[in-house]
Amino acid sequence: MLIEEDLERVTPAEKKAVEDIKEAYGRAAHEVVIEVKDGHVKRVSATPQYGEGAQIGNIPRSIGDLKWVEVLDLSNNELFDLPESIGNLTSLRELDLSENDITSLPESIGNLASLVKLNISELGLTSLPESFGNLTSLQELIGYRVNVLRDTARLSSLPKSFGNLRSLTRFVLWRNKLKELPESFGDLGALVELDLYDNELSTLPESIGHLGSLKKLDLSANNLKALPASFGNLKALEELKLAGNELTTLPGFFAELSSLWELDISGKNLRPFPEILLEIPCLKVLRMESWIGKMKPLDETAERVKKQLKDKGVKVN
Repeated sequence: MLIEEDLERVTPAEKKAVEDIKEAYGRAAHEVVIEVKDGHVKRVSATPQYGEGAQIGNIPRSIGDLKWVEVLDLSNNELFDLPESIGNLTSLRELDLSENDITSLPESIGNLASLVKLNISELGLTSLPESFGNLTSLQELIGYRVNVLRDTARLSSLPKSFGNLRSLTRFVLWRNKLKELPESFGDLGALVELDLYDNELSTLPESIGHLGSLKKLDLSANNLKALPASFGNLKALEELKLAGNELTTLPGFFAELSSLWELDISGKNLRPFPEILLEIPCLKVLRMESWIGKMKPLDETAERVKKQLKDKGVKVN
């Protein structure tokens, strides 16, 4: 909550920016929360008072004068775009743009050198600017779509510069239209969690095998027909979801996934039944519900492998 006495201690440019924001958001019945610390605006949050997004359209260009702001929450405001001046917020660490009508991000977003967390969920983006790769402090990028009835465009590509995000540890992009990942994706050596559920990926780059820190990987509901040989290099991988793809077999390199303990291959039948499952050293949970039920009865190989897995203590669903 803003205390007026605090506002008197900020710079004139910051004070003017706060007044502009309060005026714009006040017209749309939003609650605007401004936090001031050490003589500067550090946090700005604007939330609809009645639970539903209210149309703001555009935020004031003067927002770029909040050069010490660290947290900026502009979610659920029906914003159409961001001003280029957003790139002046070089102290910004967290930015939430979710649930707006933004269809593109300005090139200046690449100037946010301190940005650690970015939420671009439920927007109308189809691509990201090439300058996105300049966000070298970014650790968490979230871009899911939950409301499938909401008629918005979906992200279909990532810039070549995406591989420059070497601090990225978590990347979630549900229900978009990614058809491929750039070869530079393998440069994301700090990545621990990658969730690309329900996209349109048909192949993965060989460089994905360079993701040596990756522990959780969800590629469910894509169009993958095969996995690159480098996939076996993912020695830290613990959880892998491949349900609902076009895979017909599990390659021998699955035995090299030495940390993998949970595997989901639900969906279409793999033929022949993958005996390589017996060679995954740490496997504890195997999910394949939707196609075990269709195989009545299971063939001799499948029955034998399933029994051997259970004898090894693997929980088979």
